[in-house]
Amino acid sequence: MDHFLRAAIDQLLPAVCPVIAVYQDQIHVLGSSFVVFRFNEHEALLMTAKHVMDEVLRLHPGIARRMASPSTLAPPLPSIGMQKHAEVVVMLSGKNGSIPRLARLLEVWSDPSLDLSLFAVRLQEEQPPWEFALFNLDSRPVMPGTEVFTLGFPNSARGAVFVDDVVQLQLGFSYRGGKVVEHLPSGTMLRKYPGFSTTMTIPSGMSGGPVFEIVGTDVRVRGVVCSSMGFIGDEEPADPNEPRSFVSAIEPAYRIQTAIALPEIGVASLSLADLVRLGLINDARLPIAKP
Repeated sequence: MDHFLRAAIDQLLPAVCPVIAVYQDQIHVLGSSFVVFRFNEHEALLMTAKHVMDEVLRLHPGIARRMASPSTLAPPLPSIGMQKHAEVVVMLSGKNGSIPRLARLLEVWSDPSLDLSLFAVRLQEEQPPWEFALFNLDSRPVMPGTEVFTLGFPNSARGAVFVDDVVQLQLGFSYRGGKVVEHLPSGTMLRKYPGFSTTMTIPSGMSGGPVFEIVGTDVRVRGVVCSSMGFIGDEEPADPNEPRSFVSAIEPAYRIQTAIALPEIGVASLSLADLVRLGLINDARLPIAKP
């Protein structure tokens, strides 16, 4: 791994988060996610795979009834901890080895035709502001042979323990690199979502993480990890150029509708494409507009 890539990973990691849930005294690492927009110092919009969020809502069906749209005008939610018996979902973020921070899930938005979800979270009030660099998205089709990599948090709960009914765990990120094998605008037989296949080997817990391409000195998000290609155990194709994983393309996520509040326009139904057009999210394909 060269010096530029190591430096890039250090910058990217604070905005890549594992999705953790506590259910029936068990800790579940459901997948990974990443920040696409920050409302303010304590609230942010993230993206992950829809099947990750489906599992969150399956484990905690009461969350849907307690959801509230994020807004600087909204009253503060009660602070929560990752309690042993609490029916809440939390996000943890930070560089490998740093103190994880907890955030409450506020709202989830999905498109049933995609394996992509957007969701909003709020940091606990007593925690310091969330500091990270926002990613540049690139919604153009990705070409075969393109070198890509992903970051995620597989098996992050292996060392988790309960101390005074509060979860203590260590985060360990994973880097996986490879090449794009095939552009798949209609998906595959089992994964009917627009995307592409890659030679990256994706372990459990990395679904929903961002897939990056380095273009010059710019690191761009090109997709979201969907799944491995169905290998059993550690079995992999003998040919290193055979596809090992499927990635959802980033462009279809632009049509997912959210309901958020922004100081400039108030409460509105906005898609990810609207946030790009407002200049709140950067896309390498489009000129940056001013809000």
